[in-house]
Amino acid sequence: MSAKLYAIAIDKHPSHEDQHTAIRFIGFASTGDAAVVEYIYSVDHALRILDERSEQLVSLDPDRPGTEVTLKPGVHEGKRFVTTEADKDLPNNLLKKRDLTASEKVNAARKDA
Repeated sequence: MSAKLYAIAIDKHPSHEDQHTAIRFIGFASTGDAAVVEYIYSVDHALRILDERSEQLVSLDPDRPGTEVTLKPGVHEGKRFVTTEADKDLPNNLLKKRDLTASEKVNAARKDA
């Protein structure tokens, strides 16, 4: 396993009725305290990274500074999505991450496939 990346923002589908498939893209940074997204991964790309274990994808627990929560694949009604190991604890749910900014969507390195 190589780099560790921290999930700091998300981009949701315009109409996201199903919370399990609401996220389209996840914004990552190389440090947990970063304010700006460096990389944007599609959910499919993040799932491939998680399957291959080529990078460690984590999130910081907002209630316990410095505590990392690992991202992992989830399945709901046959559809794969990205979740956290502590997803039931609402602060650790990826849907609680801030939205990607317009600037980040343009300037961050994208990995869509």
